[in-house]
Amino acid sequence: MSLCSWCVAGALTLDLYQAICKGASVCIPPELIEGFQDLSLVNPSVIVSVAQPFQRAYANIVDDVMNRGTFTKDLTRFTIGRITENRLMFKKPGRTLRAFSHVLLGKFKEQFGSELRLAIIVGHSLTKDQSELMADLDVFAVGTYGCMEAGGLIATDIDVPQRLKALPGVEVRVVNDRNEIVAPGDLGEILVEAPNSMQGYFDVHIDPEEAKNSLVEYGSRTFVRTGDYGSVTGGWITVKGSKDILITLANGKVVNPYEVEFALNKSPFIKQVFVYGHNKPYVVALVVANSKAIAAHLRKIERRDGVPIVSDREKADCVRAELRRVSKDLPPRTHVRRFAFVDEFTLANGFMTVKMGYARQKIESHYVHYLEALYDETPKFFGFAVDDYDDLF
Repeated sequence: MSLCSWCVAGALTLDLYQAICKGASVCIPPELIEGFQDLSLVNPSVIVSVAQPFQRAYANIVDDVMNRGTFTKDLTRFTIGRITENRLMFKKPGRTLRAFSHVLLGKFKEQFGSELRLAIIVGHSLTKDQSELMADLDVFAVGTYGCMEAGGLIATDIDVPQRLKALPGVEVRVVNDRNEIVAPGDLGEILVEAPNSMQGYFDVHIDPEEAKNSLVEYGSRTFVRTGDYGSVTGGWITVKGSKDILITLANGKVVNPYEVEFALNKSPFIKQVFVYGHNKPYVVALVVANSKAIAAHLRKIERRDGVPIVSDREKADCVRAELRRVSKDLPPRTHVRRFAFVDEFTLANGFMTVKMGYARQKIESHYVHYLEALYDETPKFFGFAVDDYDDLF
């Protein structure tokens, strides 16, 4: 089953060049979320998908387990721990463990269908915890990294989980602004040489100088610029994200918004978060709050239409506490100082891309007044402060 657009390099390589060209049947649902909900009906053995559906499934599983009774919750944790131990030791689970797994985790496995064994994730990868829980449910997630200009798929973590390694025949280099190869482990732009890389851009509407700079020549060898920022150590590739999205604060310090958003999204009270701060003194955020989780935490009642009755002040207090808690493990320069609530980012409103990432430029242009107002230094600035309870909105 394919849950990712073919304009994404990894999906194009895996679905079109591998699956279809080799005679496999590929199910392409009209909508990503609807397709994920129909997994048990389609019953695929392999799925190519962005990370978001599995991240939501992980969050729902964790939420379900945490809301169980104390004894059942502890027993579920113990069962998952034993399954993980057996998997890492390459041991077949015993009859008792299989029985507990069926009773306690059976409904989670059913949502993936009875045949699904491999989930190939394109775009942003799953976290270690998410991948391990999927593996405990007999669904093995493989992270990938690709670039359309480099011919599609570049690297996977199929050898060692959470560690990308270039495919055979593909060479990856990391260079600085002068196209000089940096030392192992140092950050720089990722260049790729592959047998099926492009030879250049042929669109007449592309600036010739930009087209020329898209390729870097080292003698007789030609490397393609990916536009991504990362490092290579001992053959293992670390991708930090696109160079264009890195935030440079007014003091010159650099913030990777992907890392901040990824950390903050772990909070059960935050459904989505978008951070901003280029050429600004500190980082601010647009937050889509998880009203249902906050209502459950506060034990609020719901209206007849199913919408929880939670005020903006109550949402702000919960989100503020979560931002403080999560930020403890992040560098000070990445801490969100102020935030505002906005509507959910979706494909329908154009604020999400086909890879289920944020359409950052569109969000910034649409919410430009929100973002600028968050930096108002008067006592009546727009939004909420993380470290000050006297904020106004």
